[in-house]
Amino acid sequence: MVFNLRPGFRGLYAGQLVSVNKLGFRSSETAEDIARSALRIVVIGDSVAFGQGVKDGETLPDQLAARLRKRLPGPIAVVNLGVPMYDTCHEFAMFRERAVPLNPQVALLIYLDNDTDPLPLHIKDGAIVTPDTRTGLVGELMAMLRKSSAAYNFVWTHWQVAKVHRVTIDQYREMIAAKFNENNPGWRRSRACLNDMVGLAKMRSIRLIVIPFPELGGIHQEPYPFRSYVKTVCDAARARGAECVDVVPALKDADIRLRVNRIDLHPSAEVYAKTADFLEKMLP
Repeated sequence: MVFNLRPGFRGLYAGQLVSVNKLGFRSSETAEDIARSALRIVVIGDSVAFGQGVKDGETLPDQLAARLRKRLPGPIAVVNLGVPMYDTCHEFAMFRERAVPLNPQVALLIYLDNDTDPLPLHIKDGAIVTPDTRTGLVGELMAMLRKSSAAYNFVWTHWQVAKVHRVTIDQYREMIAAKFNENNPGWRRSRACLNDMVGLAKMRSIRLIVIPFPELGGIHQEPYPFRSYVKTVCDAARARGAECVDVVPALKDADIRLRVNRIDLHPSAEVYAKTADFLEKMLP
């Protein structure tokens, strides 16, 4: 894996206070908690699995755990292995190196359409560098402010939005169709890593459930404009023998706030709640 969460971190990320345990996961469980749990579930993915923009306790893994604990006896661990900016190949590495040793019975892979995109960062002198970060003293100051200053996060997120070129739903549907075209090497690479994950899950007798997380724009439209993306990922997963779950039905009629806010377009806590309700019914 190229990068991980910092074990023991507690501070601001995307404007929210987040806590990372000693294992390097955004989860409250200790190694002992996980080992003694009768049901162990790992949730793997990028910033959506991680829960960018929502509080501890409001993430999809946390809300799913709360629902399962109400219904099932015995200790239950739902471990959040999400890391912002991961793609499918990073997620396979996380599954192989960090998830499998936890001996989970179930693994949920939160797949995003940007899994096919080139990684927007590189490593320089042991630090993660993106187009929006700097190195040296300026970079260190910016990193400190991102972790501690709500005012800095407010200004920084508004600047990110100001730079974004907005597209219509029809335009974005065409963009996603191009991402999942057989001629796109990013999709072929993502699918190959997905196949590797399915193969390892079978070998370890882990129930792998792939969840192509829907683009929330147009979620209330009929027909859903990004149905082909969900179908393409599910077809690839099922062709290898994995389960794949379409969560669009859980969200399309829900009268809820969909985004964290108009600045941060990640799913809201309400979206994670509806998704957890939907998934809880099919687990364990």
